[in-house]
Amino acid sequence: MERRATPQLVLLLVLLFAVLTTLVTSNHYFMGRSLAVHDRAEQIVRNIERIRLYDEVLTGSARLAAATGDAAYERRYHRSAPQLDAVIADTLRLANSARAAAAIASTSDANQALIAMEERSFELGRQGHEREALALLNSPRYRQQKEVYAQGSRRAEDVFRAVVRRNTAEVRRYRPLALGIGILGGAVLLVAGVAILRLARERERLGLEHVVSTRQEADRRAAEVEYFETQHDFSDILQVTRQESEANTLIKRHLEQAIPGACVTVTNRNNSDNRLELMTELPAESTLHETFAGAEPSSCAAVRLGRAHEREPHRRSLLECELCGGLAGPSLCTPSLVGGEVIGSVLLECDGPIADDMRRRVQESVAQAAPVLANLRNLSLAETRAMTDKLTGLANRRSIEDTLKRMAAQSARTLTPLAAIMLDLDHFKQVNDVYGHDRGDEVLAAVGAAITGCLRESDFAGRYGGEEFLILLPESDHAGTLITAERLRTTIARLRIPQENVTITASLGLSVMPEDAVTAADLLRCADRALYAAKRGGRNRVENGLSADAATT
Repeated sequence: MERRATPQLVLLLVLLFAVLTTLVTSNHYFMGRSLAVHDRAEQIVRNIERIRLYDEVLTGSARLAAATGDAAYERRYHRSAPQLDAVIADTLRLANSARAAAAIASTSDANQALIAMEERSFELGRQGHEREALALLNSPRYRQQKEVYAQGSRRAEDVFRAVVRRNTAEVRRYRPLALGIGILGGAVLLVAGVAILRLARERERLGLEHVVSTRQEADRRAAEVEYFETQHDFSDILQVTRQESEANTLIKRHLEQAIPGACVTVTNRNNSDNRLELMTELPAESTLHETFAGAEPSSCAAVRLGRAHEREPHRRSLLECELCGGLAGPSLCTPSLVGGEVIGSVLLECDGPIADDMRRRVQESVAQAAPVLANLRNLSLAETRAMTDKLTGLANRRSIEDTLKRMAAQSARTLTPLAAIMLDLDHFKQVNDVYGHDRGDEVLAAVGAAITGCLRESDFAGRYGGEEFLILLPESDHAGTLITAERLRTTIARLRIPQENVTITASLGLSVMPEDAVTAADLLRCADRALYAAKRGGRNRVENGLSADAATT
């Protein structure tokens, strides 16, 4: 006997089909909407990071161009400016916020003023006026415009982050909607009865699998958002570090907090001394203390290869690293690359296997930190060169003035003496006139080395001008200063003009604060009077400020 479908069964099947169609359509809509909103939020977070990075690149390039006069930094500045504008425009488009657009617009005048001053600094740098160019970028007006621009940027960033939070909340709201639709579909399937029980069970199973996969995807994306947030915080703090040592410590702390059980070591490649230097502290029991002692850059496999070097204890590498090859656990060494050049490395030691997320974390963190480290290193080098006399290697007049003020203030605060020695080479003009300025420069360089060799680590020496030098001795009284001055005089007297067998002599005048003077300016004047007393007394001698004052009186 042929079976026919009853009207009730047909109605149930039609109802089931309608419910299933609604369920599938709704799930696809909500999941598609969720992914689109999440992708937009993720892109905004990335753009915020890129805006900060381009902003730092522009400021760093302008300062480096001003400090060094190197046209390469100016070119990098002009390449980065349109890229920054493009990222800001893309972020405004994604955020679609009038408040963000108004905040960006409020920085327009300040941005134009900054560009004008930076372009002016490039022009001064090209003309050889590095000091005026650097002063322009340190001027109150530049800092004021920079603060106005930074405030507008922070307001825009706050709006962007608010958009991200709203989008994230919107994504979370879609989860219960999709789950509710699944539960509704299951209820309808149960009502459908025994005739469609098998179909209902199969549909319910598919619905549960879909919910599980959706939750897993949501959890994965939540972990991804957390990852980007921590990397963004790291990038934010990295941009405000003031010294290379501070940035190295930040890299170590960030990676050790993000990767449980990890021990991170940051190294620096010192090309001038051909050494690989430890920039962060090692645990007392670490075997790296021995391997890093006097290590060359080529000793590190990652530095030599220019790419990450990973080792596992149970698997022997084709190239064993001389530094980390003896470690007990797994390790990952990643080189710090800037413009294709290796400037150091970051070594990660772990108790267990190194997962893919760990590799990604280290790689991206090192890539973020490398240009910042290079900028800090270049700025430090530029500052050192700006404060150093190229011929003698001693401090120049500008550095002398800053150091004298600081040491005089320290002396007054701690009630300890501060001694000053003014040293002038005798008849140095004759050296230049008779033997030439090249020989004169050789003599000045030799005197600079001789002065350095006679002083303590706490002492300070600088070239005051021409053939005149100033030496500052903290916590040194008249007797001790006189001994040092005599040692300087006799050491210089042993110098000879190269290939001429002509001796060099010097006259020295000393004074001590607070016995001879109460201010830095008085200390210099007293030492200068003592120097001229030594000149009048026959040269190649030392005069004490007290005796010089008595003779003048």
